[in-house]
Amino acid sequence: MSLSDCPKCWDTPCECGWEYRNYSIEGLRKRSDLLNNIISFKALFPDAKFSAWSSHPETEDDKKLMEFLRAWETNKL
Repeated sequence: MSLSDCPKCWDTPCECGWEYRNYSIEGLRKRSDLLNNIISFKALFPDAKFSAWSSHPETEDDKKLMEFLRAWETNKL
């Protein structure tokens, strides 16, 4: 993903798909898996409170999400 807005939809990250056109199928599947795991976390913890910006202090739920994702990354092999 680029550091600037998508030239087609002007969103960051891209929401129209243009910025993903050169990703490999494997790369797209990894991102799909990642998003599906975030959806799973949010379904398990619907009242999770996340920090609004990356520059804000992490909440306990921010930390739990990252632990959840690291555990998924470690166990998927």
